[in-house]
Amino acid sequence: MDPVETANTNIVFTAPGCYDLPARRYENQYYGGTAHETCWELTDEELELLAKTKRVYLSVMGSQHPPVRLSVHPEP
Repeated sequence: MDPVETANTNIVFTAPGCYDLPARRYENQYYGGTAHETCWELTDEELELLAKTKRVYLSVMGSQHPPVRLSVHPEP
C-alpha cells in the first residue's frame, strides 16, 4: 500500500527515515477536535489478498492507541 495525495490533502507529515505522508487535517464535526485523514492505494496483489481474506491490519506505533477509523470513503 502506498499513501497517495488527494484533492483534499492540506498537510504532509515527515519524519527522518520515513516516506512523506500526505494527509488532510480537518475539524471533526461529529466528535469535535482536529482529525487527520490519509488515503492509501492498494497494489493489484494486495487487492487480490484483500478479496480472499477480507482483512485489513492496522499498526499504530507507541504505547497509546489513538481513536482510529478505517473506511472505503473519505470523511465529509
